[in-house]
Amino acid sequence: MKKYAMLSALLFLGACAQQKPQPVDNLSNDPSLARLAAAAELAQRDLERLSRAENAIADQKRTPLDRQREAVARSATVPGFERTTSEVFTLPYPKAIERIAALAGYRFTSAVTLPSNPVMVNVEGGGRTLQEVMQQVMDQVPSDMRVHVYSATKTIVLAART
Repeated sequence: MKKYAMLSALLFLGACAQQKPQPVDNLSNDPSLARLAAAAELAQRDLERLSRAENAIADQKRTPLDRQREAVARSATVPGFERTTSEVFTLPYPKAIERIAALAGYRFTSAVTLPSNPVMVNVEGGGRTLQEVMQQVMDQVPSDMRVHVYSATKTIVLAART
């Protein structure tokens, strides 16, 4: 009986012993990684050049009327959004838009079903206008969402981009 107890204790202790981990090969010396990094940099430069070319082509297609409309749209401020704010907060984007709407005196509604876990946006007022703060929020909102501001009814609607 003592032999079996001693044997089981030895087997138990032998099973609990830890083995030294195998040394990991250092992948930073692998020449294929250097080639892959060089290819990634080349692809990035090519994409930047392609983007500049596409922007140049798009700029050539714009008419003087288009440029004038863009300038007016940039300078136009919706009533209520010329107010300045110093609020700093991090909220889900629907709540951030709702808060900005309340500061501007508008009512917020959503025309889409909001996700259960929306993107968090960071807002830093710092004496900026509500229009600038709303632009900062919209830069962080998913690209499939759009905000419509109706000054006549004092309503801001969050809708899907079509």
